[in-house]
Amino acid sequence: MEDYTIEDILEECQILAAQNRGAAKKRERMYLDRRNYLIGILHYKYGKSSTFIADIFGMDGSSIRIAKRHAYTLLSYNDITFAANACEYIQKFPYDFPYAGTKQHRRTTVVVSLDSALYKKIKAYGNIVGDAKIDTTIKNLLKKAIKLWEE
Repeated sequence: MEDYTIEDILEECQILAAQNRGAAKKRERMYLDRRNYLIGILHYKYGKSSTFIADIFGMDGSSIRIAKRHAYTLLSYNDITFAANACEYIQKFPYDFPYAGTKQHRRTTVVVSLDSALYKKIKAYGNIVGDAKIDTTIKNLLKKAIKLWEE
């Protein structure tokens, strides 16, 4: 069972990004593999946008869109170099990446009508937390509300 939170991932991203800030443009395979694993988790597990992730690592969005697929691809090919480089994160933050070529399949679709004021508030909240789409924001808000209710 996965016992880590997005805060744990973001903290690790900050540490990794800080290590890279001293280099002009660090292209070492070990750094790239570790960074790409964390980027993949932020995008696929937590639904964070390319812009949100790019701000963390000081990259542009197009690089993030490419990097997020690397962890899935290299793990599916059983790339031993990637596995060795990202081993610490793979053990600390286990995650089964979805097939990178398609979106994750939804099991149930719920249609909700929102008035424009509530829509704008949810959209603004999503921009603040860095969610790529409003449906991701709503899903995350529902998860938080249910977690509070369960406690």
